[in-house]
Formats: sequence, structure tokens, C-alpha cells
Amino acid sequence: MKILIAGGGTGGHIYPAVAIANQIKYEHPDAEIMFGGRMDCMEADIVPKAGYKLSSIRIYGFERYYSKLQKAGVFIKMFRGFNDARKLVKEFDPDVVIGTGGFVSGPVVLAGALKGKPTLIHEQNATPGFTTKTLSKWANVVCSSFENTKEFVKYPDRVVHTGNPVRREFGLYNREIARKTLEVDKNRRVIVCFGGSLGAKNLNDSMLYLIDKYKNRDDVYIYHVTGKAGYDEFMENASKQGINFGEIHNVEIKDYVYDMPLLLNAADLVIARSGAGAIAEITYVGLAGIYIPYPLAADDHQRKNAEEVEKAGAGIMILDKDLSAVKLAGEVDKILDNEELLKQMSYRAKLLSNRNSAEMIVDEIEKLL
Repeated sequence: MKILIAGGGTGGHIYPAVAIANQIKYEHPDAEIMFGGRMDCMEADIVPKAGYKLSSIRIYGFERYYSKLQKAGVFIKMFRGFNDARKLVKEFDPDVVIGTGGFVSGPVVLAGALKGKPTLIHEQNATPGFTTKTLSKWANVVCSSFENTKEFVKYPDRVVHTGNPVRREFGLYNREIARKTLEVDKNRRVIVCFGGSLGAKNLNDSMLYLIDKYKNRDDVYIYHVTGKAGYDEFMENASKQGINFGEIHNVEIKDYVYDMPLLLNAADLVIARSGAGAIAEITYVGLAGIYIPYPLAADDHQRKNAEEVEKAGAGIMILDKDLSAVKLAGEVDKILDNEELLKQMSYRAKLLSNRNSAEMIVDEIEKLL
């Protein structure tokens, strides 16, 4: 079995792709898997670390605010990317082509479909983006994270609600093992904050206040992941505010975390953007969440994701325009100091998660062979 997978740009597209690849290898150890992606994006780092080969696709997306000239330049680059994808499909000759979103998945899935290869795409968000809406006309199967995806695609009979797959590593830990590994007392409340694979400046700024407020509480431990782009500015701002992390023993700051399964399994409460991948991982572990949607996400899909979680009682949404240090700290206090609320949100988070998502997607792949 030869499988070609394309998806990239952000962790929200890459990690589901890796989760699918891992499940394929678990069920079919002899399967040959190849990824298509950009060499200057996150997949160039994550995919090889996961043990898979990555072939270069020179493709770029465009923003709605681009001028006509800028868009014309991007379309020329898209044509070049499609040629890369067509060459990859021809040389690798996959049995199935899979797309997990991001503009890189477009030319690869399209090239596969035009070559007569069975194709499957996975949509992570509550509202499908441009790539999924376009590719759904070509794909044999559309796997969805949310049940309402059928409302947005041309051929709803091709949609299979599978949920959003997470890496198998999330099931390898439990709370006790994770806390022992991280050397965190089992009785402490652990807050994990991250702004997604690209970070979040507004969230970083608000976290400084929260860290300063909680720095002397022995019953709380904070892990804050700034994102690589925001790390230096965060540390500089902390220094300006007189926060010396060398003297604080209940806070850990990282620019990026590769072992998110370990970190989330140790947590009680998560503060995060509401990308579909983050929500899938948080709910899989069963954690209460405070979600701050990225305001510039295409079609405002992060807000819609967060609304679904809030509606289910598994989290609280704070819009980015409403986010302030004091408001965030108030919501943290409300959840962290209320044992019953924390347990209820954790329980409802688990109900949102489809723990068999990766297996269901592999079942659909097998039907295409």
C-alpha cells in the first residue's frame, strides 16, 4: 500500500496528517507513506521528526486583501506547485491520495484525482474552508470533524463524520505518568497555555499578568508556550515588568513544545486558540478550556469552532477583541477554584471527542483500495 498525504502551513493541518499516517502504519506496517509539503513551513520540521519522507511542493496561498497583481503572481506560483504535485503523483504512484487542508493539499489532491487516483480529504473545522469546498468536488470521500460539514459541500453523500484524529501518543500517557515525567506534584492545579503553532501576541501579553498573579501560589503550576516568533518579545516584556523567571518556581516558559501529548495529559485547564487541531487534542484528553479564537482566521472558523465547544459546556470563549489580562485571570479563577465546574467541563470535553477518529479514517482509506 502506497499513500500520499498533503497538508501543511500550520500544526492544525500537519498533526492530523501525521495521526492518519501513524494509524496507517499501525494497521499496515508495510505501507509506504510519502508527504507533500513546503520546505519553508512547519511540515519541513514536523514530518521528518515523525519518521516520514517529505517531497517539496512549491505552493503559496493568497490573502483576500492582495492586489490583483499580487494574486496574479500567486496564481503563477500555484501553477508551478501543481507541476510539482503532478510529478510527485506520477513518480510515487500512490494507491490513495489524502489531503488534510492548507493550500498545499490543493494541488496534490487535484493531481491525484486527475491521474485517476482515489482521493480522500479531511476537514478539521466547523466551517469548511476554500480548499475543502473546492476539493470536495473531486474527492471520493470527505471526512469531517463536525457533523454540519455536509451543509457546505457540493456532494453531501460523500461526507463521513469521523471526528478529528489525534496522534496515538496522546493515549500513551495518563495524568500520573505525565506529572511524574514533568516532576509536577499531583495535587497542584496545572495550567497550560499555548497560542497554536504560530503563537499569539495578545495571549502572550495577557499571560504576563496571570503569571505575576499566580507566581506565589504553591497549588498552581503554569506552562506557557509563547510560539517561536513571540518568545523573545515575551521574555523582554517580562523583564520590563520585573518578572524574573529565575526566581519563580511554579512557571515554565517554552517557545515551542513537540511533546504536547505529555504536557496536556498533565494539565487541568488549557488556555488556547481554537484551531480544530488544538480542540481535538484538548478534548481527547478531557480538559476544561478557555478559547481565544484567532480573529483573522479564514471565514472566522476559529470562532465557530469555539462556539461549538462552549455550546457543549466544555469550555469558555473569549473573543480576541474582548481579551484583557484582567478578564482572562477572572475566567481562570472562576474555573480553577471551582472543583465541580472543572470536573463538569472535563467530562463534557471527553464527550466531544471521537477517540476512534484515526481508525475510522483508515477504514475509509481501505474502502478506496
